[in-house]
Amino acid sequence: MVTIEADEEVWRHLQVRKNPGDSMNDVLRRELGLDDGAAADTLPDALAAAIDAYEPAGDVATQTARAALRDAVTWLRGHEGPAKKAAIVAGAKPADVSEQQWWARAARPGLAALAAEGLVERPTTKTYAIEKGEA
Repeated sequence: MVTIEADEEVWRHLQVRKNPGDSMNDVLRRELGLDDGAAADTLPDALAAAIDAYEPAGDVATQTARAALRDAVTWLRGHEGPAKKAAIVAGAKPADVSEQQWWARAARPGLAALAAEGLVERPTTKTYAIEKGEA
């Protein structure tokens, strides 16, 4: 085993991307693109096309909204079962973006649009889910 130093900012970034049951090695492999399951991060064509076509309302830049939506959907696909806002934000939001900007103005409206298309499930009014193998 090798020990590496990480500053506080890097540590927080990695902690936010840690899924339940992940080791820090799992997180690092995923972040560095070394994960053997990298194909799992590839979105199905229907989801990828819907995200690429997503047009946000309001004053959010299209690319910003699509990036937030892609991050949220990718995280949801790797998550078991329904997830609430707090879990999605903790697992998918980049550390350098405000929660208000990322969730309320970009990810949530995008997830709602995908739910309207039947690509994302809404088990309750406060949860989102994507079943493995769906879309």
